Amino acid sequence: MMNILFIGGTGFFGKAFINYIKTNNISDINQITIVGRSADSFLADNPEFKQLENIKYISADILNDMTQLEGHNFSHVVHAAADSTNISNLKHIDRFDQIVNGTRNILEFVRKKLPNAKLLFISSGAVYGEMLPNMNQFSEDFNGNTNNLESHNVYSIAKQTAEHLCSLYHDEHGLNISIARCFCFSGIHLPLNVHFAIGNFVQNVIDDKDIIIKGDGKSVRSYLDQDDMSEWILEILRNDKFNKTTYNIGSEDSISIKELAMLIIDLSNKDLEVEIQNINSINLKKSVYVPNCKKIQECFGIRQKISLSESIIKMINHKSL
Repeated sequence: MMNILFIGGTGFFGKAFINYIKTNNISDINQITIVGRSADSFLADNPEFKQLENIKYISADILNDMTQLEGHNFSHVVHAAADSTNISNLKHIDRFDQIVNGTRNILEFVRKKLPNAKLLFISSGAVYGEMLPNMNQFSEDFNGNTNNLESHNVYSIAKQTAEHLCSLYHDEHGLNISIARCFCFSGIHLPLNVHFAIGNFVQNVIDDKDIIIKGDGKSVRSYLDQDDMSEWILEILRNDKFNKTTYNIGSEDSISIKELAMLIIDLSNKDLEVEIQNINSINLKKSVYVPNCKKIQECFGIRQKISLSESIIKMINHKSL
């Protein structure tokens, strides 16, 4: 029976995970403790999670004070604490400190208080940097292509550094650590008002507004539904027997941003248009952000179950309520 500490659980990852546990018959979890900077406001904003018997909520700050987490015997720890939505209000160096110093504090906490626990670090596909011209997917054995002297690469470099800290703590202290490199997701708990294209597009159709693409619409992404994502995270927690192993989590079904916008409008059954502001620009660089997920699929016998279209329909219906 797992007793899970989910740090950063008041964000998208935590909400998706709680919802998955709530709607599926998961028999091997005794309790989940959700940690965020303000657990009280989380429950006020998400009342559907209030009555779940095996879920507790604790307010704590991984940069300043984690004493509230002491005295508990957690068997598994998920570290998903990183501001992925509030990026415009953070200086680059503050974002680096949040990811790297926060991870260091969690590793120290696990080393001192929970040395036998399984730790899953939620990293990002951003660690790979830019895709090379001869590639169409990122696999775990690609060592990355990031310019370390560009400040706007701070998220990628900070996640790389945090992964390296995990490796050091495994080698030096024997911590049982796995790393999930997460890509793009869809689902009913994805915020619609931040920098996620799929969320912005869904909000547009809900508001009966045309979709405006500021670029040329040629960049390529892929989207895994939050339920599939949660199942894959749970499989790593349950069954990963290898220390210091990285797994890509995402969909291999690529789609351009223009195609995504057109698909969302089509699924909404509304008479809306897609406007591409820089359709003929020669200065824009096409970016591809798609994982190869063969490793996690073969290790645990799992696959993507929910199609992008199904996920989008669920998002539209949920947010329209």
